[in-house]
Amino acid sequence: FIACGVPPWREYVKTTGIVGTPLLEIHTNFYKAVTYAQTIEVHTSIEEWKAKTFKHRHVIRRGDEVVCEGTEVRTFVRRHPDDPDRFQSMPIPGDIRALCA
Repeated sequence: FIACGVPPWREYVKTTGIVGTPLLEIHTNFYKAVTYAQTIEVHTSIEEWKAKTFKHRHVIRRGDEVVCEGTEVRTFVRRHPDDPDRFQSMPIPGDIRALCA
């Protein structure tokens, strides 16, 4: 999100109330082993937007070789208005969608 121009959540919470995007679901396929001291690259994109959730796609490479890929579903949350110890899912702001398109 930062690469797309979305401010860090600690800043964004001050203006929008959004405290983050917790993980709801994850699927991963591992193809090759990676060990310490090896350099990898993580390529992340947003594969799908829904009203309150989005799906990240991650492709992890070691050079030209894909070693792992997967998806994760996340939701935007704010503090629940009746109980600040709980979170409440919320619609994804249009400005974030626009920045990450």
